Amino acid sequence: QIGGLTQINGSNRIDVVNMPVGLNGFLDNSTNLAGANWTLATSFNSAATAQSIYVVTPPLPANFGAGGSGGSGGLSGPPTPGSGSGTTTITDTNSYVNSAAQFYRLRFPYAWNWP
Repeated sequence: QIGGLTQINGSNRIDVVNMPVGLNGFLDNSTNLAGANWTLATSFNSAATAQSIYVVTPPLPANFGAGGSGGSGGLSGPPTPGSGSGTTTITDTNSYVNSAAQFYRLRFPYAWNWP
């Protein structure tokens, strides 16, 4: 179970809790939660029920967060009071936010040893 995620100096620290001890685990990542395009981010050995896994933070898209001096909203942020129409271009904002999203999932392949 992923208990938390923290960005630290170009890496994502993923805090994992309630892990099965002694199994090999895999952390997959994807930019589309509903898609089937999951790729391996890293593999690890579960030495304890709680541990942290570090992976490289994916780069943000070009011009992410770039803005101007206020105005009427859009990519430059919310409108400055008393200036512009107060509209925001939702389509542009969502395209930038969605392209910067990163999703993670844990996998522990089922292992059975016959006694």
